[in-house]
Amino acid sequence: MQIRNRWLYKKFASLKTSILFLGLLSIFYLVGTIFPQGGDIEDYIKEGGRFVLLVKIFGLLDLFSTPLFFITAFVLFINIFICSYERFLALTSETQIDTEFIPTHTIQLNTKENIDNIFIKKLGFKKIHSNQTAAIVAKGLSYKWLTWLYHIGVFLCFIGFFLTYLFAFEDEVTIYPNETKTILPSKQGRLQKLFNIKPKEFPFKIQLAEFITEYNQMPSIDYPKDKLSRLAIALGWQGKPITYKIKDDSYFPKDWKSRLIVYKDDKFAYIKTIEVNEPLKYGGITFYQSAFKQDLKITIDNSPLAIDAEVDKEAILPGIENSIVFRNLRVGTLFKKDGTTEKIIPSVDVYIVKKTTNDKKEKEKAGKLEFGSSLTIEDKAIGIKEFKEATILSYRYDPGVPLLWLAGIMVLVTMALRVYSAWYRIIYRVDEEQGAPLLKLSIKTRGLLADEEGMVRRVRHYAK
Repeated sequence: MQIRNRWLYKKFASLKTSILFLGLLSIFYLVGTIFPQGGDIEDYIKEGGRFVLLVKIFGLLDLFSTPLFFITAFVLFINIFICSYERFLALTSETQIDTEFIPTHTIQLNTKENIDNIFIKKLGFKKIHSNQTAAIVAKGLSYKWLTWLYHIGVFLCFIGFFLTYLFAFEDEVTIYPNETKTILPSKQGRLQKLFNIKPKEFPFKIQLAEFITEYNQMPSIDYPKDKLSRLAIALGWQGKPITYKIKDDSYFPKDWKSRLIVYKDDKFAYIKTIEVNEPLKYGGITFYQSAFKQDLKITIDNSPLAIDAEVDKEAILPGIENSIVFRNLRVGTLFKKDGTTEKIIPSVDVYIVKKTTNDKKEKEKAGKLEFGSSLTIEDKAIGIKEFKEATILSYRYDPGVPLLWLAGIMVLVTMALRVYSAWYRIIYRVDEEQGAPLLKLSIKTRGLLADEEGMVRRVRHYAK
């Protein structure tokens, strides 16, 4: 049994095992880039996805959550841990240093200064071994320790991966302006699911102090209407320069922002205005600006009663046969091409949804409805009584991220130092031939910045 265990331990401590399972993980990542991860199988089939049977059997749309991927990563994790442990034992154990060497450089000594002083005091080496035969000095960061630190960095990366795999979850919340919300996640990590641990409310509350939408004014090229004139401009035959025009509704979304206030124990704790790629981080949770929601209150024939409608969704209005869709509600600040800004008059595009003979739906634009005015559809005057914009925040809990950042930086730094930093090990002794003292050297270098010939020149300079 001990022989088998020893055989298994050697396999886990082998570099071949590392290469094998790194190759398997590479295949996982390759397949994961081909098939849309997190996608729904029904949507995949509707969009013409291929190899449906294999996708279902092997769970290729959720590949990185499959037991096969987890087992492969775990075996590689054990392999790296054992390799790092074995390397650490080798680095800290006392090993016999062989001072026998074949000289690669011979320098005639014309100085009475002690040779050790030349290497240690003037060249900055450190003596690591000496006997009657020869001495060994070294300079620079030890590539062996750098390699071990690289292994530790990869090992910590795997711990971060496992923390993310077991505990991370992502959810979203919708908050209206001046609304303070207690957040109770509807999702949880895999470990909580396994032990049926119910999610808990966050120990703080989020308030949306202000939702900010911004638009740019986008000009369009004023091309001639007839094709021959366009061709003449394209070929440079027409001397008339290309001009631009700006329509009243030529708005392009520039940014949307949420000014969030955090309350803990009903006391102010933190405030930050977030936008896309600039999240709010608090209490181990990261809040991202994901999207926004727009709601309308619509009046009919100036009735005091208003009907709720959500932008981009069909609404049924009394007295109007077809359903209505309100799209592109524009409100906020417009950044104009001349550098000025102005407040946008709230407006929305109105579409009538009509059914065709084959039971399909077609949208026909009825016009633009501005706040404070009305639009007549089927003899009914509709208007906007009120509008609201809510922020949709995507939030994520991931305890593995800090460790992954630390480990990733550690791996990159140690790799860079391992590749570029200069390391020297010199074995030397002094022999006397024909009455002349000779310094014989054997130099070993590591790193792209190591200059063996330059070091020999420096030794020769001090040996004169």
